[in-house]
Formats: sequence, C-alpha cells, structure tokens
Amino acid sequence: MTKKEIRKFIKKIFLETEIRDLTADSRAIAVRVIDHPEWQKAVSILLYAHLPDEVETSQLIETALQQKKAVYLPGISGQAIDFYRVRTAGDYSEKNTFGIHEPDQHLPRFIMEDTINYPCCIIVPGRAFDKAHNRVGRGAGYYDRFFTGLKNSPAGHPFLMGICFSFQVVAAIPSASHDIPVHTVITESDIY
Repeated sequence: MTKKEIRKFIKKIFLETEIRDLTADSRAIAVRVIDHPEWQKAVSILLYAHLPDEVETSQLIETALQQKKAVYLPGISGQAIDFYRVRTAGDYSEKNTFGIHEPDQHLPRFIMEDTINYPCCIIVPGRAFDKAHNRVGRGAGYYDRFFTGLKNSPAGHPFLMGICFSFQVVAAIPSASHDIPVHTVITESDIY
C-alpha cells in the first residue's frame, strides 16, 4: 500500500471503532509508556495533545508533570512545528486551525542543544507504524521536518517512541531516505 492508501485504510477503521474501546486502549498504552526505561530516565518529554482519532495523551501529560519532567507540546507556525514547555493544562488550552490544542507560543521553546547532558524522549503520533518502526503521519510533514532538524543537531538523538493502537500497525510502510524511523512502537498489546 502507498502512504495515502494506508491513511485511508486507518481512517476507515477509526470510523468503525467505538470510542470507549479506544479510551481503555489509550490507558493501557499510557501504562506501557510510563513503565518504559526511556520514559523513566528522560528529563524532558515531548508529547502531543491528541485528536479524537489518536491515542489519548492526557494521562501521559499529567504523569510527566507530576514526575517533574520538563514537558513540551507542539505548536505549528507556517510549515514548522516547535515544542513549548507547559506546566499546567491551562498552558495549552487554545485550539489551532486544525482543532488541536496548542501551547501559548510565548512559553519557553524546546532547544535540542539544551538536552546534551539530559535524556529526552519524544512521544510520536502516527496514522500508522510498521514493526520496522517506520511511520506514516497525516501527510503534512511537520514531524518529518522536525526530526530532520534533530538528526542534524550536534546535541545527539532523543529517543523516539511511536504510540498507536494495535490496528494501526501495518505490514510495511514505504520509506524514503528522508524518513526517520522511531526507536520503538508501543500499542495496547505489544512493544516493537
């Protein structure tokens, strides 16, 4: 399947899935993420505020804040995505043009070079992943461009943790040289 066909296939499954099932599965995914050694050792956590057809991240955000981690959420500006430090739910209450809750862009921005001596974990959304850790996003390329910037950073590489529901894991995702795979994929039932 092409990336476009994968997105269409996953969208169809979401339309047929009951929300209550996704809520329970999101909680199971959150437990696996919080128990993961890379989450536990991370000083900084980059997350996302979920859409209705994504793994719920509220529990992850709350837990990271309670654990006194530096928590960053994305904000979109033109063709770029930046991450901003949040300390409370009120810091990301505004919705952008895509209907996604975003942090106030006056908050401190994530700078990769600041993490040279501090472990960082990025929780990555995706429309689909495969067992080889390749990812299909929504098609706008925001995360791909952000990851390319990280790859070229002298600070090193944060741990990229893809999270999705088990039905979002597909046999294979076409990848190009500019695609950056995640380090692991976590679902409600497996870790790849």
